[in-house]
Amino acid sequence: MSKPEEIQKALTTRSERVKMVDMHPKEPLVLCALYSGQVTLWNYETQITCSDDMTIKQWDWSKGWQHTMTFEGHAHYVMTVVFNPKDPTTFATASLDQTVKVWSITTPVPNFSLEGHEEGVNCVEYYHGGDKPYLISGSDDRTVRVWDYQTKACIQVLSHHTNNVTCVFFHPDVPLLFTSGEDETVAVYSTQTWRQETTLNYGLQRGWSFASKPSSNALAIAFDKGMVVIKVGKEEPVMSYLRVLPPRRPTAVHQRRGRDGGGVLHPNMAPRDDPQLRPPAWLVVCVQAQQQRTCNCVRQGMVVIKVGKEEPVMSMDQNGKILIAVGNDITRMDVKGIAEKEIADGEPIPIAAKDVGTTESTPTRILHGPSGQYIAVITDGEYTINSSLAWRPKAFGQAMAFCWAQENGSYAILESPSSIKLFKNFKERGTIKLPEPADQLYTGSLLGVRTPSSIYFYDWNTLNVVRRIDECPNIVEWSDSGELVALVAEAGFFVLKYNVEAVQEHFASGAGSTEDGLDFAFDLVEEVEEKVRQATWVGDCLCFINGGERLSYYIGGEVTTVAVLPRNHFLLGYIAKENRVFCMDRERNVTSYQLYVSVVEYKTAIVREDFETAAAVLPQVPASMRYKVAQFLQARGLLELALDVTTEEDHRFDLALQLGRLHTALSICKKYATATRWKQVGDLALEQAFFDVAEEALTLAGDYNGLLLLHTSTSNYDAIAALGELTLSKGKTNVAFTCLHLVGRHSECVDLLASTQKLAEAAFYARTYCHTKVPEIVLKWKNSVAGLPRIRDAIADPVGYPNLFPNIELPKPAAPEVSPPRAQPVQAAPASPPRAPSPVKEASPVKAASPVQAAASPVQAASPVREPSPVKEPSPVKVVVESSPVKEVTPVKEEATLVSSTPQTAQRTPAAATPGYGFTSPGMEAPTPAYHRGLPEAGESTVRRPDAPPPSAYKEGDEIDDIFNDDDDFRPYPGNDVDGAAAPAAADQDDEKSKKD
Repeated sequence: MSKPEEIQKALTTRSERVKMVDMHPKEPLVLCALYSGQVTLWNYETQITCSDDMTIKQWDWSKGWQHTMTFEGHAHYVMTVVFNPKDPTTFATASLDQTVKVWSITTPVPNFSLEGHEEGVNCVEYYHGGDKPYLISGSDDRTVRVWDYQTKACIQVLSHHTNNVTCVFFHPDVPLLFTSGEDETVAVYSTQTWRQETTLNYGLQRGWSFASKPSSNALAIAFDKGMVVIKVGKEEPVMSYLRVLPPRRPTAVHQRRGRDGGGVLHPNMAPRDDPQLRPPAWLVVCVQAQQQRTCNCVRQGMVVIKVGKEEPVMSMDQNGKILIAVGNDITRMDVKGIAEKEIADGEPIPIAAKDVGTTESTPTRILHGPSGQYIAVITDGEYTINSSLAWRPKAFGQAMAFCWAQENGSYAILESPSSIKLFKNFKERGTIKLPEPADQLYTGSLLGVRTPSSIYFYDWNTLNVVRRIDECPNIVEWSDSGELVALVAEAGFFVLKYNVEAVQEHFASGAGSTEDGLDFAFDLVEEVEEKVRQATWVGDCLCFINGGERLSYYIGGEVTTVAVLPRNHFLLGYIAKENRVFCMDRERNVTSYQLYVSVVEYKTAIVREDFETAAAVLPQVPASMRYKVAQFLQARGLLELALDVTTEEDHRFDLALQLGRLHTALSICKKYATATRWKQVGDLALEQAFFDVAEEALTLAGDYNGLLLLHTSTSNYDAIAALGELTLSKGKTNVAFTCLHLVGRHSECVDLLASTQKLAEAAFYARTYCHTKVPEIVLKWKNSVAGLPRIRDAIADPVGYPNLFPNIELPKPAAPEVSPPRAQPVQAAPASPPRAPSPVKEASPVKAASPVQAAASPVQAASPVREPSPVKEPSPVKVVVESSPVKEVTPVKEEATLVSSTPQTAQRTPAAATPGYGFTSPGMEAPTPAYHRGLPEAGESTVRRPDAPPPSAYKEGDEIDDIFNDDDDFRPYPGNDVDGAAAPAAADQDDEKSKKD
């Protein structure tokens, strides 16, 4: 019987009155036919719904529910329509005209009628098995009739109900018949003896509909006051790794008052499998409120619940022989030799099933013995041991739980919650009294006994407690060596190591154990937070299916995924000869996935640090698995072994880099060259100081930054210059600029900045490193911001504002060619001697003479050179500075002799940036300022004319003529180039003016 804790509610809905329900054979769908004429489709997992209109007619769902035909033949209301599961082209109907008619979907008239009911027929149902051509019907005459639709004869009349029978149902897997009616009960009959097994009463008033789901143990019943969906037992094929509850008398585990209904799906819309291979199915119950007529239903609700588990009942031995329980029948399949058929992973294996025998009760578990010679069939509270060849009983008895021992013919049974009996060669040899109630036994190196709060491990020989662990696992699996055990709990699993030698020595010495056992018996290897549904050991490798439907295995602290399984797949076991893990789904389809035993053995040897054994097994590892093995070695830090094992060049390259194997990495990179690999090789070569290899690798990788670092570190300026040319041609301007700057090619740096429209940066760079480029770049900079007058005017040109740029040395202007004479040949004239200063009036206070920027002018050959005027002797003489005047001549800057009144260079800042202002700087030649008013301050540098008397000639009180004004022309110095035609005349006029003064 199903346990209450195994029942789960799957869906609850509220809707209009529900007349019929049906379930999809494969998908989690429930179809509800409402009294309003609508059909609602519910997904009880995602709760997504859809609906369409439906009447009592034939509809083609593949053509958008197109109405294709109307069937006529009944003389009253048609109450039920069901399709023949063995022939989808035929269906049967029940009518209030007291008949059951069988139809073909291609003709609108019935094939034949079944008559025998005395009142209207409310329901009809086909038998799902292939051995009996039965049809069952329920009527208002309170009877249920079983028909043979081949002979058209009534073979059985069931008269249990005391009121109208409204619905009938054949269970697809269990030989049971369910009926319900307006007497508010559900009757359960055996289809083998047609005797009533039990009666169910949920207190939900009248029952209206049943529905089931193939490949599921769910059963649904609809009543007036609600609906109940239950699962009877488990849906797993009886197997040695899973515990299954028997599909016995259904029990209402959850119910809710509500409104609901249903409908019928055509088999082609939801194809049904062979009825002989179906596990228990869903059952849906519709409930109606108190009404006198069956068509009047009160709107209440619907509840869908799940009861039990969904694994099939199956078992497989080490040779690949599979036993499956289908009802009371046991069938056998053999997967031996499928490796020769080249079956792909996940592909169903075509295996023929063979009947082995039957059991008196429905099996819940099938367990193969250690050698496969004997097979234990576990039913509800009983066990039977049969021989595997002849299927003859060897032993039987009552037991709450059963498990095999490691010796052939030895086993243990849970006789009661507090007592365990042990058998050897099918004879009782001992009893264990438990300190607390137990509910399950586990086989292995030790006998495992599970209680509600912990698990006990007992020694098979001494029957002493080895260890008590405060954990209540669902699965206990021992490895083949008996050293490792996995305890699978809800949230994960624990791997423990059993110290067998220490325990045996302890008991051999005659010592006993405490209530909690020996604390040194187990050592925790690892705890893995992985939800596991099923598990089995392959050597020292734990293979399991997790909650995400992934087939994986654990070994050495690493979890590796083998494949992602479809839904509802269950683990059968592993066969070393086939190198495959076998699984089975609900429909009894067997699939397999490759897992090489050599890989498992190699990893096991590595975990045990038995490297000699690993080296011996390695040649057996297929080349296709070498990469995964190498990844396993890398995860454990064995990089040298991983490099020798792996066959993937990318992996070998990565491992060579991690190990510092420059030669190996370089050889791989030459064969499979990529820029990334060359970059990694270059970095490794730099780390190991192989500069030639690094330069080659970085060049091939196009890593110019790395090359720049390499060349600068080695001070190879020729290589830096070549790198600059290369990067300039490649458009790598940043690296090119750095290279040109490092080799001192500042002019090219300025041009590079200007070519990339970095004019401001170019101007500042030229101001610092390349003074000759300053005027050109400043002019370009101003032109680039011509649309922004304020910014443009704020940019000062060193040529026009030399006082703002004290550290810039501008180039000398090129001397223009001398103009030819107009009247006579030109001869080179000797340089005129300096003029004597003209006498000036005395004035007080004394004004200092400003530095004068002289301009040169060409002199005609025929023009006499004037002698300087004599300087008058009266004292004090201030300062007299005269030079030849030049009319309308643009000032030209020229080198001048710097005279400083103090050893330090004075700094001054003019009040305003005036065109022509000059500056001085120590150690640099500066252009002569255009003019300067007043005497120099203390510590201030001044510029004097070459022909002017030295500063010592000036005396206190001497006056300086205001030689230059803002609008005055200035006289060029002798030898300076000015307009040759205007120079002599200007000089004569100045001489005359001086004489007059």
